[in-house]
Amino acid sequence: MDEIKETRDALFEHRIKLGMTQKQISERAGISISQYQKFEGGQRNILNASFRTACRVIEALGMNVSEFYHKEYLLGEIKIEHIGGKRYLYRLPRKPVQRGRRARQ
Repeated sequence: MDEIKETRDALFEHRIKLGMTQKQISERAGISISQYQKFEGGQRNILNASFRTACRVIEALGMNVSEFYHKEYLLGEIKIEHIGGKRYLYRLPRKPVQRGRRARQ
């Protein structure tokens, strides 16, 4: 998975988990909504933004800056449901991957 897609997905996933809009996150981070939309939409890589801007966005999403930069967050699987004419989009958590000797048995 490329870096822009990973960071874009992480921003989207954490915003959805918080139940917040792009506008709410941009206001919390102190940036314009269009700037946030570019990060979440993948038109601009947040890792190429100023460190100050990136930190404000990451923290606005309740994420740890160090974990974000070291890619220590997990992304889930997207699930879409249509209920009563409305579309609901959410991510399911990834199943943990077993590693080591026990996983091979």
